[in-house]
Amino acid sequence: MSELTYDYSETTVVITGGSSGIGRAIAIRFAEAGATVLNGDIEREPKGADIPTDAAIEERGGTAEYVETDVTERADLEALVEYAGEYGGVDVMVNNAGLQIPKPMHEVTPEEFDRIHAVNSKGVFFGTQVAVENMLARDDPGVIINTASISSNLTQYLPKRRVTSSRPLRESDRGGGASFE
Repeated sequence: MSELTYDYSETTVVITGGSSGIGRAIAIRFAEAGATVLNGDIEREPKGADIPTDAAIEERGGTAEYVETDVTERADLEALVEYAGEYGGVDVMVNNAGLQIPKPMHEVTPEEFDRIHAVNSKGVFFGTQVAVENMLARDDPGVIINTASISSNLTQYLPKRRVTSSRPLRESDRGGGASFE
């Protein structure tokens, strides 16, 4: 069986939460397919890896940059998308930044609850919004990918409090995407 390959050269991919985990893997894969990758994350240093995502991509011959971004601040997302203009604008927006609090529900504080929703819901909503604004202003449709926890579909023992912020995203994605077709 042949391997499926993609060509994303001449494509700018913006990824939130691309310093570690799934976001890092997505960033590296897009770069391997030729994309320019902008990693918008609150921290450049990865969890569980030796070098930052942008440096790892550049070591492999790709083009990538880190842009400090707090997804709970719309202005930071606007700045990230504006920076993508240096590379022609956003072609693909991956809203991947996510937060989990590894404790039982009855121990989550109001501040932790608000933080989870700010990152997991508000960050995705406004990330999508600013990317759509950029695409519409350039009259150049692109792709928006929103990641969410599996907890939005499955009940898990001691869920890590992502479920209350992931399920609304699923519903928002269904209606939001249809409005720009």
